[in-house]
Amino acid sequence: MLGRDGIPAILEPQFATSAQALGQMDLGERVLGVSINSEHRAYPLNLLSRHEIVNDTVGGKPIAVTW
Repeated sequence: MLGRDGIPAILEPQFATSAQALGQMDLGERVLGVSINSEHRAYPLNLLSRHEIVNDTVGGKPIAVTW
C-alpha cells in the first residue's frame, strides 16, 4: 500500500504539438480530452494511470484532471 502522496500529481504539465504527439503515441491510444473557452487538451490515459491527477489551467480556468 502506498503512503500519503505516494503517487505524485503532475503540477505543471507540458504538452506536445499535434505533430510531435503523432510520433510519440499510438494512433489508437486513449486520451481524456478537455475543451474550455476554445482551448483544448488531451491527457493520455497511460500517463494518467501512473500519476492519477493533473492540475492544469485550460481556457483560463483551473482544473484537476483525475483518473
